[in-house]
Amino acid sequence: MTQGTLTLICSRSQRQSVEVVRRARQLARAASVGASSAMRIVVDNQDTLEFSGGGRIMAVPGNPDTVAGFSGNVVLDEFARHHDPKAIWEAVYPTISADASRRISVVSTPMGRAGMFYSLIQDAERASSPWSLHRCDIHQANMGGCCHDVDALRRGCLDEQTFRQSYLCEFVDEQYALLDYATITACVDGSLTYAMPKSFPPGDIYVGIDVGRARNLTVITALRRVGRMFFFAGAEELRGEPFGAQREAIGRIIRRNGVVAACIDATGLGMQLAEELVMMHGRWKVRPVTITAGVKSVMAGMMQSVFSDRRIAIPDDETLHADLHSVARMTTPSGNVRFAAAEEGGSHADRFSSIALALYTGLEYETGPEAVETFPVSQGRRFQW
Repeated sequence: MTQGTLTLICSRSQRQSVEVVRRARQLARAASVGASSAMRIVVDNQDTLEFSGGGRIMAVPGNPDTVAGFSGNVVLDEFARHHDPKAIWEAVYPTISADASRRISVVSTPMGRAGMFYSLIQDAERASSPWSLHRCDIHQANMGGCCHDVDALRRGCLDEQTFRQSYLCEFVDEQYALLDYATITACVDGSLTYAMPKSFPPGDIYVGIDVGRARNLTVITALRRVGRMFFFAGAEELRGEPFGAQREAIGRIIRRNGVVAACIDATGLGMQLAEELVMMHGRWKVRPVTITAGVKSVMAGMMQSVFSDRRIAIPDDETLHADLHSVARMTTPSGNVRFAAAEEGGSHADRFSSIALALYTGLEYETGPEAVETFPVSQGRRFQW
């Protein structure tokens, strides 16, 4: 940080920007030991640090209207995850171009071979590029003194693609992903949280239940519908729980005020659980769906449509985003299209499936039962993406 200048920290949300400032505060305090008096912090609040030498660090959210008008250095944090990186760039670039001493730093985890961050990296790799390109993957971090267990981190990721992007700084080809990262990121609302709340806010609540036991998770997701929009209202994950305990957990959620209907995968493993929930709560409240290839295709198209049209808002949760991104569209040698996801880290796109089931019943109430009843619901393979 140049003495007497402003440095803007611009992350996707204000909360994330404040977190970067918190880390800057820790580094500044460590660096001030034995350093010049110019490094002494004289103003210290949640989103601003000011030093005795006149330099300032300020946290701002990734909003082009917010960042426009400041003059100084800029740090674009996790730029690949910003909602509208092009608009952010157009807003901040004039703040550095007017003075040759100012600079812009773009920092991010890769998120597929698309988007503005990927384009900037490609530009930085050219010999004539004005950029200074730096990478630090997990192996380089360990060589520098960190003590990460690489094998444990790999096991904890949803799939190899997530590990390669998050820890090896690789841009993984996502041409087959049903939902690319740009589409997912555009639907993020930083005010939403992933965990299931104790009660739901006003609105019609639709619940989706993807059933697992030993190998996969059981995921219960609630979506709140307001007009044509669906807002993520919370999710609960059960791992290795007996079906009796799962039945009780699901029952506690669907009995809450505001819940209109719940949709449960009644194929194979979920058949008995679905029957018991229908007996306890009624078919009007619990809708069992047997997943066939036809139903799976309809749900995949429904998810793609709702996300592409930004009719859904989801929390800023990397595990959820990786799960949504894990579903791939593939064409078989016979020309048929199918959807699949790798089974890694105890999840087989279970979070994706749970949201799809919640949307399945939520959209039924929007279009009318007769529209959804045309989908095939005969016995078929389990809903495994």
